[in-house]
Amino acid sequence: MKVLLGALGTLTVLFLCVLHTTSAAAQNGVVLGVGEVGLGIGNVARLTGLRINAVDKGVERVNGINLTLWRPRENPDFEMNGLALGLVSPQMDRLRGLGVGGLAVVSGSFIDGIGLGGLAVVSGGRMRGIGAGGLALVSEGNMQGIGAGGLALVSQGDVQGAGVGGLALVAERNLEGIGLGGLAVISQGAMRGLQLGGLAVVSEGEMFGAQGSLLAVVSQGGLRGAHASGLAIVSEGPMTGVQSAGLVVVSQDDLTGLTVSGLATVSQGDLRGINFSGLATVSEGEMMGLNAAGIAAVSQGDQTGINLGGLAVVSQGTARWLNIGGLGVVAERLVGASVSLGKIATPDQTGLALASYNDLRGVNRGLSIAIYNYARSSPGVQIGLLNYVRDNPDGLRLLPLFNHSFR
Repeated sequence: MKVLLGALGTLTVLFLCVLHTTSAAAQNGVVLGVGEVGLGIGNVARLTGLRINAVDKGVERVNGINLTLWRPRENPDFEMNGLALGLVSPQMDRLRGLGVGGLAVVSGSFIDGIGLGGLAVVSGGRMRGIGAGGLALVSEGNMQGIGAGGLALVSQGDVQGAGVGGLALVAERNLEGIGLGGLAVISQGAMRGLQLGGLAVVSEGEMFGAQGSLLAVVSQGGLRGAHASGLAIVSEGPMTGVQSAGLVVVSQDDLTGLTVSGLATVSQGDLRGINFSGLATVSEGEMMGLNAAGIAAVSQGDQTGINLGGLAVVSQGTARWLNIGGLGVVAERLVGASVSLGKIATPDQTGLALASYNDLRGVNRGLSIAIYNYARSSPGVQIGLLNYVRDNPDGLRLLPLFNHSFR
């Protein structure tokens, strides 16, 4: 009799557990357990434990494991804490934990944890942790952590951490960390860290760190750090650091550092540092340091340092120290040593001018050596085959070997 009563008691408890439902019962779900804790089968609204359902709708909260067999309907207030599994696509408002979907993982407000989707992982707000989508990883808020999208990784906020997009990585605000894009890495804000794009790396803000691309690196802010591109590096702001481009390096502001370009290095501001260009090195401001170009080194301001041009060195200001131009050196004023196989032209020369023809339309204050030397006035010395000093008395203006101002 006691055994029978015990068995009846146990069956009664099990029966009550099976029949026990919370407010979820109205949604065609049952809980095998106590209260909201246990095994939930069907559309249980709130549960702590394991919940299994075909199509989720109106779920409020699950702590534990939630298994969804088919594509969910609206779950605007669903808070998921734990593991969310979906044969198609688990969908919730807030996910803290791990979400895995055969096609997608979708969250309305945020994902804190790990999201893995066969096609996509989408967050309507921030995403923090690890996310990977076969085609895309998308966040309407900030993205922090590690993310990858087979085609694209897109954030409408900041991207901080490490991100990979098979075709493109796009941040509508700042991008900080490591970014890789098969075709492009794009930031509508500042870009900091290491970014590599197959065709282009583009930032609408300042770019700081190391960036590289097969075609172009472009910043609408400024560039600071090390940058390499197969074709061009372009900045609308100041450029500082190490720059190497197959064709051109262009700064619409000052350019400072080491620059190597296949064709041209151009600064619309001052140019400072070491610059090598296959064809031309050009500054709309001052040029300071070591500047070398296959054809010409040209400055609209002063040039200070060592300036080398395969054909010419040209300055609309003062060229100081050492200037070597294959066919010509031209400046408003020369101070130091200037050398050319062709012509040196300046109205004011102090130092050494060595060329085939020195055309000093003003004052020669130093040593002028050429086959033919010309100067309006020469407090310095002319040495050459023929030497002409215009302000000398008749008979002393044109002399062989040597000349000087005798007035």
